[in-house]
Amino acid sequence: LHLNGNTIMISGLDTLSCDSMVYWSKLDSISAKGEIRYVHGPNRGIFGDEMEIQYEDSLVKMIRVIKNAFAYNDLNLRVEEDAPYQKFRDEMTSKKMIAYFQNENISQLELMNMATTLYHVVDDSLLAGENEASGDTISINFHEGEIKRLQVRGGALGEFRPEGENTKIDTTVYYGGEYIDYHIDEQLTFLSKGAFMEYQDTRLSAGEILV
Repeated sequence: LHLNGNTIMISGLDTLSCDSMVYWSKLDSISAKGEIRYVHGPNRGIFGDEMEIQYEDSLVKMIRVIKNAFAYNDLNLRVEEDAPYQKFRDEMTSKKMIAYFQNENISQLELMNMATTLYHVVDDSLLAGENEASGDTISINFHEGEIKRLQVRGGALGEFRPEGENTKIDTTVYYGGEYIDYHIDEQLTFLSKGAFMEYQDTRLSAGEILV
């Protein structure tokens, strides 16, 4: 099935819009081109210039973005305990991207070539700060839609900006290495191969750093 010009596909809560699309019924897969916007439920989406989508039993199994990939995840967080909830957005960009799904939820995201990610650090629905990281490739693991582990490889650089008095850190922290491994729930960050960290007037460097 070939569709051209202002193409829109709706499946449950998911919406895919693009300039043109080819659908193979026997393979249960889609190839889309031109300003692609795949909105997965109310809070997540993947954009790109060229995209392949593979289904299994009418559910999305894999999305491959071949050119200019962008993904987002919207959050509702508070900056103060008595303050109302506000909208924030985690963002991920790269030249190429592969998203894997399990039971309608994203389970893993692979960012390749000039990968960057901006995600918000949360402590009991309270915004603790935002963390920005970049590298050659970034792998993100999810559980029920929440980021659980994030790995950055190749010239990895990071920057953590604290939010007000919600954390004991009071200034921006810069860090990097060839490899960065974040374990979100355990609040652990592992830096290796030329690892460094800068905080206020202090600079640390070592083969490995565990935070």
